[in-house]
Amino acid sequence: MTSYDLVVIGSGAGLNVLNVGLRRGLSCALVESKKIGGTCLNRGCIPSKVLVCPADMIRKSQHASKLGVNFESEFDWALISKRMWSQINESKIIEENLKHIPNLTVYRGVGEFIEDYTMRVKFTDGRGYSKGFKANKFVIASGARSSVPPIEGLADVGYVTSDSFFGEKFPDKLWDSLIIIGGGVIAAEFAHIFSSFGTKVKIIEMASRLVSTEEPEVSDFVYSNFKRFMDVYVGKKAVSAHLDDDGKVVTIEDVNSGERQ
Repeated sequence: MTSYDLVVIGSGAGLNVLNVGLRRGLSCALVESKKIGGTCLNRGCIPSKVLVCPADMIRKSQHASKLGVNFESEFDWALISKRMWSQINESKIIEENLKHIPNLTVYRGVGEFIEDYTMRVKFTDGRGYSKGFKANKFVIASGARSSVPPIEGLADVGYVTSDSFFGEKFPDKLWDSLIIIGGGVIAAEFAHIFSSFGTKVKIIEMASRLVSTEEPEVSDFVYSNFKRFMDVYVGKKAVSAHLDDDGKVVTIEDVNSGERQ
């Protein structure tokens, strides 16, 4: 049975650990079932910032009129999207480079422990399972999944998560309107992006303020700015969703009074 000094599960932050092990001359293996690079490269920090940058420029151009400078806020969504996908596709280059690193084996699939310090991988290409292998140390850096709230009718109506947005549900053209359920940092980023590009955005947050992991002063600043460009509902819980002739409808409930709208 093959034995490694170090096995890293997950190719996001896990690559940092893997890099240290390889530099120390350890025999290593990497287990990854999706695109190399993890959340940050493929469906998080990097692709979102490619969208944030032009959104920021649009907002700055709108603010410039107060200073006596006027710009036409025209944009090319197809070109913006192309730039974003070019960044995500760098995962292919990373994967190809990993194949040529000495002392490294890359397993493309889902790892599962079969004994203490022993694992096998179910290949994503349908080839079945790898042979079992052992390691002195395993580092689990598999990241997290999007949490979908239990909202009645949501599955039937259909929805987009940050994962599927940077995947099969990425829009070829901008949506006319968008309801964002949740007011954390990821929600705020998407709200800023799409409202800047002209999408009518409504953002719903159950807590009493947006980006509640930040300081209250930051939440107040975000709220006051967002109110200028979109509809913001705080202290409101999304309880159900359905379709009508105009599109998708979300019913919200005030967390204090129970009043619905």
